[in-house]
Amino acid sequence: MGYTPSLDISVRFTAPVERVWDALVDRREFATWWPDGGHIEARKGGELKLTTPRPKKKRDRMLTGKVISVDPYAQLVIDVNAQPRDLDTRLTLIFSQLKHKSRLRIIEEGSDSPTSGIILQEAREGWREVLAELDKHLAEK
Repeated sequence: MGYTPSLDISVRFTAPVERVWDALVDRREFATWWPDGGHIEARKGGELKLTTPRPKKKRDRMLTGKVISVDPYAQLVIDVNAQPRDLDTRLTLIFSQLKHKSRLRIIEEGSDSPTSGIILQEAREGWREVLAELDKHLAEK
């Protein structure tokens, strides 16, 4: 059985989980804080189209995909193709309301290809940059 690399990042916000969800799935709001103004359509079969930074790389990472399941304010699961390097991944966003904060957990599963782990390591810092922008955005509201 092959090893499947993955990326797993968890961030806490002072905003309630509903605000975090809306910041990610409301197209107009999303465009105000995401670096490229992409979008996530939070419905089964909906489209994902994003550009994420790749620190220390010349080109950003382009993500396109289809939403395969939605549980509002709780979870989004999306099958994604990432360019460059043509990596197919599964992106899971898990939203949780904690006692005084909310948490967003991003899990990106790779494949058992030899380059998958390298690609996901490169993506980690890009996700951190984007999540820092989300944190700033939520603090402004």
